[in-house]
Amino acid sequence: MTIGPNHKVTLAKEVLIQDLEGKSAIVYVPNQEYFEQNEVGTHMLWVLTESESINAAYHTLLEEYEVDAQQLQQDLLNHLHSLVKHKLVEITAP
Repeated sequence: MTIGPNHKVTLAKEVLIQDLEGKSAIVYVPNQEYFEQNEVGTHMLWVLTESESINAAYHTLLEEYEVDAQQLQQDLLNHLHSLVKHKLVEITAP
């Protein structure tokens, strides 16, 4: 599936997440695989899942961080592809 800017991101049903003072521990329950997210990765995850679209999440993060727009876009897409690869999030078409 090609991921587009208008797609919606949600946490996978098989995922448990625990806040660790800004960081997070994520467990993919079916195989008990454990992932740790730093503060930035955790914040990106929350913004992605709480936004109406990937594009909306990008613009929210762009307003929050003093960062080059292209760098943010690349970092956000890399993070999102990693989350998808490990089945931690689901992507739905608009």
